[in-house]
Amino acid sequence: MDYGQALDLYCERVDASFWSEPFNALSNAAFLIAAAALARRARAAGDGAWAIGSLAVLIALIGLGSFVFHTVAMVWASLLDVLFIQIYIYLYLALYLRRIGGVNRIWMIGGLVLYALFEQALTGAFPPGALNGSYRYLPALCALIAMTVYARHLRSAAAAPLVAAVALFGIALVLRTLDQTVCEPIPVGTHFLWHLLNAAVLYCAAAGLSRVSGPARPI
Repeated sequence: MDYGQALDLYCERVDASFWSEPFNALSNAAFLIAAAALARRARAAGDGAWAIGSLAVLIALIGLGSFVFHTVAMVWASLLDVLFIQIYIYLYLALYLRRIGGVNRIWMIGGLVLYALFEQALTGAFPPGALNGSYRYLPALCALIAMTVYARHLRSAAAAPLVAAVALFGIALVLRTLDQTVCEPIPVGTHFLWHLLNAAVLYCAAAGLSRVSGPARPI
């Protein structure tokens, strides 16, 4: 793999220059805003402050990683972007299983392994580039829906923010998928809207955990 290979994946990029994707690059500020707002919630989360704070840090890193990718636009930057997103997904799932699911560490690890297998099976069913690459996020959407249904079943305080996260994530994925098909009528594309909505998704999901009452369950 050539980690220095230049990538041109979105409507907005018309050349290899650093600022060829200004909307896609600057819209990552939404992640920093979401991270700052979540950090404020973390201070009021009591024993769970470390967990919510960790998610806030990861949201900021997702924004910074995505900014690098949409400016440098090379393979190594794309991998960095994906890395922070994956860490957030697995950390969030682990925290959900402990704080809302109430499972012990062994069951938590089992849940993470099951998700990893599900992720591989579902993404492996699509050819590379399908849905403009959005197929990679379908496992996360499915997991978020399942977590939302379970939280509602428990009448958990996390349910309402999770419902909002599911709705926003669905819309965000549609906009991400459409980017390469609307280049002519919308030269800047729709990927920057994915950033704006996805920042809200990550915030809502994490804010849901911060509303769970009772003692925190450390990983």
